[in-house]
Amino acid sequence: MSISYGFYNSINHDRKYNAEQISSIFDGIITDGVYHSIGDAFSVTPGTGMSVNVSSGRAWFNHTWTLNDAMIVVELTAAHQVYDRIDAIILKVDRDTRTNTITAKAGTPSSSPAKPKMADGEHP
Repeated sequence: MSISYGFYNSINHDRKYNAEQISSIFDGIITDGVYHSIGDAFSVTPGTGMSVNVSSGRAWFNHTWTLNDAMIVVELTAAHQVYDRIDAIILKVDRDTRTNTITAKAGTPSSSPAKPKMADGEHP
């Protein structure tokens, strides 16, 4: 690993910083998670049918921030006819589309359901 540093004014466009480099100045000061003092901390309550309501809140995750200033509805996939399932409401950071979303990650229906597993690079 080499030394990384910044920020300096650009001379003839010799300095180019990306969002992750700028966000990294918060490393060691801010940790990934939901701010419990802002809004309702993304609290989740039952909605109608197969949905849940996610309240207002703010989070810092994976060098990006997310602010939700109003209640949003997150739709869940249809329930299994026999088995229970545990779904997770997650903050998804998509670097390809450069978007953050609050979405549902469905668990696997089972007689002994478990929390859904996150893919490589995802956090529980």
